[in-house]
Amino acid sequence: MINLLKSCALFSVAFILFSGVAIPVSAQETQEQGLSYEAIKALLPEEIDKAGPLIDAFYEKAVQNEKDALLAKSYYLYGLYHYYRGELYLSIDSYQKALETDYADQDIEFAGACWNNLGINYDYQGYPGKSIEAYEASLKAAEELEDSLSIGQSWINIGLLEVKNGELVQGKETLNKALKFFEALGDTLNMALCYQNLAVTTKEAEDWEVFKVCTERALELFSAKGYGLGVAQMNNNLGVYHSVAGQNTKAESYYGIALDQARQVGNILLIGSILINQADHAVQNGRYDQAIDLQKKALQLFQQAKANDRIELALIELLDLFAALGDYEQFKGQLEQYHQFREAFASSTASARFAELKSLYEHERHLGQIKQQAYELQQKQQFLTLIGLGLAAALTGLLVLGLLYFKNQRLVRSLYQKNKNALRHPHAEYPYEVPEVVPLEQVAGAGKGAEKVHLITEEASTENIDRLEQLFLDINALVESLKLYKNPTLTLSELAKQLNTNETYISQAVNQYSSKNFNAFINQFRIEEAQKLMIQSKGDIILDHLIEDCGFNSKSTFYRLFKQQTGLTPRQFMYNASLEEE
Repeated sequence: MINLLKSCALFSVAFILFSGVAIPVSAQETQEQGLSYEAIKALLPEEIDKAGPLIDAFYEKAVQNEKDALLAKSYYLYGLYHYYRGELYLSIDSYQKALETDYADQDIEFAGACWNNLGINYDYQGYPGKSIEAYEASLKAAEELEDSLSIGQSWINIGLLEVKNGELVQGKETLNKALKFFEALGDTLNMALCYQNLAVTTKEAEDWEVFKVCTERALELFSAKGYGLGVAQMNNNLGVYHSVAGQNTKAESYYGIALDQARQVGNILLIGSILINQADHAVQNGRYDQAIDLQKKALQLFQQAKANDRIELALIELLDLFAALGDYEQFKGQLEQYHQFREAFASSTASARFAELKSLYEHERHLGQIKQQAYELQQKQQFLTLIGLGLAAALTGLLVLGLLYFKNQRLVRSLYQKNKNALRHPHAEYPYEVPEVVPLEQVAGAGKGAEKVHLITEEASTENIDRLEQLFLDINALVESLKLYKNPTLTLSELAKQLNTNETYISQAVNQYSSKNFNAFINQFRIEEAQKLMIQSKGDIILDHLIEDCGFNSKSTFYRLFKQQTGLTPRQFMYNASLEEE
C-alpha cells in the first residue's frame, strides 16, 4: 500500500510538471527553429520561399498564445512577404490588419512603419491620393516619436507624390521643407534626393534654369557620396537640359556619360530612359532613323524589365515617329503591335487583379484555417490540462488520505500499547474468607460510637492508614479478585454487604480515591477485563460473548465506555491485539 501511494505521488507530481511545461517547451522549440520576428524579417526578400511557412507558424503561435503584439507583427510580416511577391492587394490588406490591432495603437513606431509601407503599395498601384494619406499618417507617427530622419524622408515621399499628382506648387514646398531639414542635419544623401526630386518638379513646370541648378547640386552631392545611380540620373538630366537649350554637343556628351554610368550600375530602366531622351534629341535634330533605332532599343529593355507603363510610352513614341516620317506601313504594323500590347496588357492586368483578389480570398481562408486549428489545439490543451489537474488532485488526495491513514494507524497502535501497558496487574487472591452478610439494619442501627468492622489485608493493617483508604483497598481487591464486576446487576448495597459496611462508606471511599462514582468504578474493571480477553485471544473472540462475559448488558454502553476509556474502538483494539507476536 505504501509503495502504491509513493508511486501515485510521483506520478501526480510528474503529471503536474509535464502539464506546466508543455506549452513553454513548444515555445522554446519554436524559438530554436528561428521563428522569431526579427529572424523571419531578415529572410525577406532574399529567402522569400523559406519565409512563407515560417510566417504561417509565427501567426499560429500568435493565435494560440492570444498575444496581440505577436498577431500585429505576424500581419506585418505577411505585408512584407506579399509586397516582395508583387501581391499588392494582399500586402495592403495585411498592413491594414496590423494597424487594427491594439499593439499598433500602443507602438507608434510600428504603426508608422505600417503606414509608410502602405504608402509605397498605394504608389505602385497608381493611387497617389491614398499614398499621400498613408505617408502623412507615417509622418504623424514620426513627429510623435521625434524621429527626425523618418520625418524628413516622409516629406520627400509626400512631396514627390504631390508632384506626380500634378500638385507642383505644393510638392515643391514640401520638398523644400525636407531639404532645409536635411541641410540642418548635414545629411548629404537625403539632400541630394531632395534636389533630385525638386529637379523633377521644375522639369514638370518647365522651369529649366532652376531644373539645371537643382540637377547640378544633386550631381555634386551624389558624387561626393559615391552614389553611382544618382550620378547617372543627374548626368541624364543635364543632357535633357542642354538638349532643350539647343546645345547639341553638350547634350550628346552628357547622354553618353550617363549611358556609360547606367551600364556600370546595371540599371536597365535608366538605360532605357536615357535612350528615349537620346531619341527625342535626335528627332529635334531631324535624325529620325537614329531616333527609331534608339526607341526600339529602349522598348526591348522595357520589355525585358516588364515595365508595362514604359513599354506603352515607347510604343506611342514609335507611332509618332512613323507618322512624322509618313511611313504608313511601319505605322500600321506598329499600331497593330500597340493594340496587341494593350489587349495583352489589359488582359494580363485583369488576370493579375483577379488572381490577386482570388489570392486575397484564399489568404483569408488560410488565416481562418490557422485560427481554427489553433483554437482547437488550445481547447485540447486546456481539456488535457484540466484532466491532468483533476487526476493530480485525485492522486494527491489519495496520497494525503493514505498518509493520514498510516498516521492514524500509528496513533492507534500507540494508544493500544499505552492501554496494554496501563492494565493493572492482577492482585493476589483475596486472603480472607468472605464474611457472612450482616443485615443492613444491624449495620445502619449501630451506635454512633460503635466501631466499624473492616476486613483489611495483613500488610495494610497499620494505624497510620486512613480507614477510608483501607476500605478502598479492600473494595478494589475484592472486586478484582472475585471478579464481582462480571455481575451485570452488581449494586452498591451488595458490595456493602460483602464488606460488612454500609453504602455510604463504600460510596465515599470510591469517590475519594478513584475520582469516580460507583458505576464508573465498576465499569473500569469491566473494560480492563475486555482488553485482557482481547489480548489473550489475539483478537479472535466473538464480541457479543465478550461483552456479556465482562458484565455489560448493553452493547452500545460497552462501545461508548470502551472508546471513552481507551481512545479506541473495540474493533481497533482487537485488530492490534491480533498483531501481537507469540
